[in-house]
Amino acid sequence: MTFIDRWECRDFDKRYEEIKELFKAGNECECKMTVEEIADEKLLIKSAKTGNSNVRKNAVKKINDEKILIEIAKTDSNSIVRETAVKKITDENALIEIAKTDENSVVRKVALKKITDENVLIEIAGTDEYAYIREIAVKKITDENALIKIAGTDEAAYVREAAIEKITNEKALIEIAKENMYGSVREIAVEKITDEKALIEIAKTDECLFVRYAAIEKITDKKALAEIARTDENLYFLLRLIKTYREDTLIH
Repeated sequence: MTFIDRWECRDFDKRYEEIKELFKAGNECECKMTVEEIADEKLLIKSAKTGNSNVRKNAVKKINDEKILIEIAKTDSNSIVRETAVKKITDENALIEIAKTDENSVVRKVALKKITDENVLIEIAGTDEYAYIREIAVKKITDENALIKIAGTDEAAYVREAAIEKITNEKALIEIAKENMYGSVREIAVEKITDEKALIEIAKTDECLFVRYAAIEKITDKKALAEIARTDENLYFLLRLIKTYREDTLIH
C-alpha cells in the first residue's frame, strides 16, 4: 500500500489532527506535501480554513467548490491565500465585489482581470487608489466617451496614455492634443491625428518640443513647414540633429 493509500484510508479527524501537528511543529515542507496528496474535499476545506497560511494556500489550490472559494477570497486574513482563491473563482458578481473592496491591490488586480462588465470597469478606472489598477481597467474598456473622460482627468499620465491609445474620435484627439496637461499624452494624441490644420497649429504653439516634433512629422504642407522652420529655432535645431543622425546611420 502506498503512502497516499494509507493516508486516504485513515479517518477524517485523525488525518486533520496529523496535519495540525505537522505545522505546529514547524514542518511546513512536509505539511505542504501532505496537503498536496489529499484528495478528500472536506479535509481540504477544513485545512483551507484553519491551517497556517501555507497550508491554507495549498489546500485552496485543490478546492473546486466555488462557494467555499468565494468565502475564503472574502474572509481569509492572508492576501496570498485570498489571491489563490480569486484565481479559481468564475462568479463575476463575487469577483466584482472583491475587485472593489479587497484591501490588497494585488488581490483586486487578479479579480479585475477576470471581469468583463463594462460599467464596473469604468467605475474602477475612475475610483481605485492605485494607478496601475486603473490602467488595467482602462485597457479593458471599450466605451469611447469613458475613455475620453479618463484621458482628461486621471492624475497619472500613463493611465491617460492607455486611454488615448484606444480613442479614435478625431475631434476628441485634437482637443486632448491641445489642452491636456501632460506632454506625453498630447504627443500620443498628435500621433493619431490626421487633420493637417490642427497639426500645423499644434506644431506652432505647443510648449513641448517633442509634441511639436510629432506634429511636424505628420505635416505635408511645405509652406507651413518652412514657416515653422524659420520661427521655431529649437525645433529646427532638433530636426537638423535628427536628420544628421539618420544620414550618419545610413552611411555607416
